[in-house]
Amino acid sequence: MPSSIRQAEPRDIDALVAIENAVFSTDRISRRSFRQLIESDSAKRSTLIPQFSRRPD
Repeated sequence: MPSSIRQAEPRDIDALVAIENAVFSTDRISRRSFRQLIESDSAKRSTLIPQFSRRPD
């Protein structure tokens, strides 16, 4: 599956929270913290974006 890497954006927060909740059972990054990281000028943030020919189920 082709993918690309770009800076995380506010539109990514729902997906990031879903991944965080699926992977970690404790000490999860909150929606608010993701937003603060994304909006920070100093934080390093990247998001891997899979390229689907159709929306995954």
